[in-house]
Amino acid sequence: MDRTRDTETSDPDAVTLCRLLADPAARELLGALDEPRTAQALTEASDLSESTVYRKLDALADAGLVTERYALRGDGTHPRQFRLAVEGLRVELTGAGELAATVETADRAEEGGVVRLAASD
Repeated sequence: MDRTRDTETSDPDAVTLCRLLADPAARELLGALDEPRTAQALTEASDLSESTVYRKLDALADAGLVTERYALRGDGTHPRQFRLAVEGLRVELTGAGELAATVETADRAEEGGVVRLAASD
């Protein structure tokens, strides 16, 4: 079962993405998502606290960089699993001195599209 974020939330702007990617903890989690993992598995694989892992995963999911789904298990538990949703990301400085980002997510890559984001203050 895929959990969908609020569809009224717009894609993050380039500045928000840069701030998020500047966070070492967020980058560590992105690097650890070579396969779907639970927050508990990510906590055990890192030096981060469980609350930090959940907070960073929520921020990454809000930015569209990770997706989450519930794993249905025979024992009745349904842990959330997180997976990397980004196929590509490019940030550039435009001629006008503004940041612009191009994000290609796994879902959008299947559709053959990319999202281009401009900076907003």
